[in-house]
Amino acid sequence: MTPENYFNLCNLLIKTINDFYIRDRDTLLLKIKNNDLIVTLSKEISPLMLEQQIDNILMDMINIGLINGSATSTKMRPIFTFRGLTSKGMEYISSINSNTIKNKMKKAIHDEGLPLTIPSLLKVLGKTIC
Repeated sequence: MTPENYFNLCNLLIKTINDFYIRDRDTLLLKIKNNDLIVTLSKEISPLMLEQQIDNILMDMINIGLINGSATSTKMRPIFTFRGLTSKGMEYISSINSNTIKNKMKKAIHDEGLPLTIPSLLKVLGKTIC
């Protein structure tokens, strides 16, 4: 998965959780299954790999405080529950909705030699929106 696709997938997930008050992973997957990005990614990588990538992103978003939620490990896969976005998550959504801010964030990440990931985005978020 390219960094740009990773970035776009992260944004799709957090926006969908927020916009549609998604409360669990299965509902989230149903809501995004026909999204153009998901359809394209499904042609590039296996559906199982895509779901694993989504799980990893969701876990990262919970761990870094963008999503108020939890993950319970099971033999099959984690079970995610969401209670909405945190204030940090809302700030993140506001910043990515602005093309100017999004471009500044991408440039700052590139200038610092960081990968285009959620932790990198958070690291430069404060610098670009202040």
